[in-house]
Amino acid sequence: MSSNHTESAHWHAMALDEVLGRLDGSSDGLSGDEARRRLEETGPNSLATGEGPGPWRMLAGQFLNPLIYLLAAAAVLSLLVGHGVDAAVIAGVIILNAILGFIQEWRAEGAMEALRGMAAPHARVLRSGERVDIDASAVVPGDVLAIETGDRLAADARLLSGDNLRVDESALTGESQPVAKGPGRLEDDTPMADRTNMVWMSTNVTGGRGTAVVVETGMRTQMG
Repeated sequence: MSSNHTESAHWHAMALDEVLGRLDGSSDGLSGDEARRRLEETGPNSLATGEGPGPWRMLAGQFLNPLIYLLAAAAVLSLLVGHGVDAAVIAGVIILNAILGFIQEWRAEGAMEALRGMAAPHARVLRSGERVDIDASAVVPGDVLAIETGDRLAADARLLSGDNLRVDESALTGESQPVAKGPGRLEDDTPMADRTNMVWMSTNVTGGRGTAVVVETGMRTQMG
């Protein structure tokens, strides 16, 4: 596999033969041996996991900020010189800032957990031209996904073929209606939400079928 695939690439703007060349792949997919080698190289196709800091540590972390130290010093100084009201106002600002920061961080942690829960458990890929079902964590760049209605997509991929293919991308882009997909090449500056020749990890196929070559996995996907 070419080392160039790890660099930022506008896969949607490339011709299909260039995409396959960058990935050292083919429309028949990878061999089993090559897929195993790439899995060792890239690691499992999964979003980063790990136990969060917990609510109390998260809240305490909101006070570990140089600006908070300055405000706290100002509050103490105001109290020492007899300006109790000023000290109370500054203390209120510190507490409000901590609460807002805690809420934002807590929501972000919850959003990441939700993304992990959306990941596809399995994938249907071509290995030397034969369809096989594998654990989604074993999908690697260069794998060819065999896509059908009802699938949850296991990785970011560039379409090789599509037959009335439609994908629900609302979880990623906010688009309320399923998006029609096809393999045609797009302009380099096409926004992500308009890249109709790409499919994205954890989005859902609502109609049609197709094939797509995986270009990014795990934390390098749009969901990562």
